[in-house]
Amino acid sequence: MHKKNNFKDAPLSEEFKRDLNNVLHNRIKPKQIGDDWEKQLDKITYYDFLVNNLGVSEDVLYNYIDPYFASAAYGVSGDAISAYGAYKLQMPGTLGHLSKEKRDTFINRDFYAFPGGNSTMLRHFVKALIPEAIQGDQLISNVGYAPVNFDELDRPGNQFRIRLGATAINVKHEQSSGNPERVVVTYTKNGKSYRVKAKAIVMSTGGWITRRVVTDMPQPIVDAYQQFNHTPMLTVSVALTNWKFMEKLGISAARWFNNYSWYANIRRPMIVDGHSMPLDPSLPALMSLYVPFVQYAGNPLSVQASLGRTELFSKSYRDYETEIRNQLVTMFGDYGFDPKRDIAGIVLNRWGHAYIAPQPGFYFGSDGHPSPPEVVDEGYGRIAFGHSEITGFQAWSNGYVQGRRAVEKILRYAVA
Repeated sequence: MHKKNNFKDAPLSEEFKRDLNNVLHNRIKPKQIGDDWEKQLDKITYYDFLVNNLGVSEDVLYNYIDPYFASAAYGVSGDAISAYGAYKLQMPGTLGHLSKEKRDTFINRDFYAFPGGNSTMLRHFVKALIPEAIQGDQLISNVGYAPVNFDELDRPGNQFRIRLGATAINVKHEQSSGNPERVVVTYTKNGKSYRVKAKAIVMSTGGWITRRVVTDMPQPIVDAYQQFNHTPMLTVSVALTNWKFMEKLGISAARWFNNYSWYANIRRPMIVDGHSMPLDPSLPALMSLYVPFVQYAGNPLSVQASLGRTELFSKSYRDYETEIRNQLVTMFGDYGFDPKRDIAGIVLNRWGHAYIAPQPGFYFGSDGHPSPPEVVDEGYGRIAFGHSEITGFQAWSNGYVQGRRAVEKILRYAVA
């Protein structure tokens, strides 16, 4: 297939190609879109927006967009997710009402990746808080790769201490009359339980954990957290001894339909301090496969999430290995791929609660009630909540912003 030929050579129906190109290029302006379009979008699902508003065939959602939609941010089909959530991800069709200038701003954004993914960000935080924990300077090549001095993380006398292997099991305000002045944290480490008291607490754990660990939440926050749905995702890393079989096709990534997974790619080696490994098909490389659970589309959001999570954890490693090897043989066997020779190893990353899945009304509320994130974001007493789910879109940058906001809310207690 030639680059950017609007699917001319793809084995798709002409109607499918037309609808797909229209939404991918945001050529259709939504009907009856007003100044409050953000709230309008949050009242309906992405399916409603594409099919009922834009007039696009539902096959475009289910057979083309859904796997990307689920893998990128929300974990389930667009028939269960707020259309405003789809807009936040700049999904196909959601930019048609914007000016060309704004559309181009979204489309021409730069994206960056780091060695080790988000762990590089965390390493910079650790280096800034506890300089001796990572020796050397602040260059990304050092902070990203230098060994961690674990003895420094929890050293007595440090202004900041990080306690590894410690799992919080109960967080609540100290029981006393009037306004409590302490928060009690119970945690376990090496099979023993400990209790510490703090002037204030920021809970930055995922919502599925927080709502079970914080035990004195007011009922409105309890109810709001019940509306935070979390969805599963499987990411597969296949260690290849080479990828010449893809070179023969002239590709480094592939997309397919109606079989195991939907997409695989060989990522370009990262450039760190001006240096990079060569992108050489004869050398070992990692192939990434993204496996969402969109086959349960048509069910309510909570059911889609539950069925996907059940499948994710019920299959054995051998089951997944067999599916992966068979899929790669089907696609690349005719081009020289031999799984016994070309696969050095397979790693599965099973994320049971990978993503927040925002249903209609999640962002702006419904029936006159505030949105679930608004309620949670308020916090209560000396406990604040700071995790990216509050934004309705999980990303390290959103986690950073929410964490900072939460710290600012309780800072007056911490310095008192």
